[in-house]
Amino acid sequence: MKENGDVLNSVIEQLQEIERDAKTENALGVAYLRLRKIDDAERHLKTALDLSVTEEEKACALTNLSECCLYQDKRDEVDRYAEEAYEIDISDPVKRLILDTNMLKKKYLNSELSYKQVIKTAKKLIKRERKLLGSNQAIGAYTYYMIALANFNYVGNDVGIHYMKKALQLNQNTHQYKSVEANLYLELGNYYYNNSEDFDKALNCYNKCIEILENWQARDHYDLLFAYGRRGALYSFIRQDQYKAIEDYEKAIAHCSSYPELAYSTYIELAWAYENLKQPEQEVKCYARAYYLWQHEGFNDPFGRYKDILIYAYKNLVQTDLDYETWSQEQLKQAEADLKEKWGEVRSDENGL
Repeated sequence: MKENGDVLNSVIEQLQEIERDAKTENALGVAYLRLRKIDDAERHLKTALDLSVTEEEKACALTNLSECCLYQDKRDEVDRYAEEAYEIDISDPVKRLILDTNMLKKKYLNSELSYKQVIKTAKKLIKRERKLLGSNQAIGAYTYYMIALANFNYVGNDVGIHYMKKALQLNQNTHQYKSVEANLYLELGNYYYNNSEDFDKALNCYNKCIEILENWQARDHYDLLFAYGRRGALYSFIRQDQYKAIEDYEKAIAHCSSYPELAYSTYIELAWAYENLKQPEQEVKCYARAYYLWQHEGFNDPFGRYKDILIYAYKNLVQTDLDYETWSQEQLKQAEADLKEKWGEVRSDENGL
């Protein structure tokens, strides 16, 4: 499915009106997955798995469940579903190619293969697709993407950039999946940002990603909010343009009620932008809202980073006669009120993102 959010919601309404079988439930799961409504996607995909009659239906449901769990960061379940799908005896050569590609992705994510082995295996998959279909298409675009990521880690920028651009060109020349195109621009921008220090190209890639998503997705879609954060970081840390950074961070936060962990990290970066502008009052507000989200959601905090941010603000950013406990409770009450005013309510992060 490559349609935008409005069309996907319309498709969901139509699918819910017809008789439910494995194919219908799988289609519903994929639609919710594209909308990043991961809990709904998982529910329908598990139903699809239960209703599967053929081995191909079962493999399809397992493959999509693996992707679903990837968004939830359930790595054990990602592996389990991918391995179960891979073990199914599928005679259709194209579907077998998809399963083999997904297994390579699983091994790549788990560092089960060297980068050289990933590249070698992916190139063989590219040749198989070309032989089966006469040309490389959607599967090939993703495989080129894996080759690019492996090359970024193995031999460096020029080769990886070459394959990332091949993935972009292939997607544009075939199915033109907007979500794929946006993600490829995001990853290419991340590479320019983190490795090549070609920040103009990084910004250009982020701009293209955001332009695609703004025209294609709803304003509260996770991918768009995440992209705003990436561009905001470039403006803040590289360009030292804190006002543009704040604009992007605020765009992300405005629609982040379903993604409190993303809101948390964005508030931290927003606080740093205000620090650079020497606006401690705004900086404290951001830290307090971030701390409230951590406390409300119970994010894992193995290094004690989350609980320390309000202590830092108290010790370094304010002048008050109040003791820390009294002051912090006041800040958290205000943070809760501010977030309820902004979002209406603070919802748990159903997607585990």
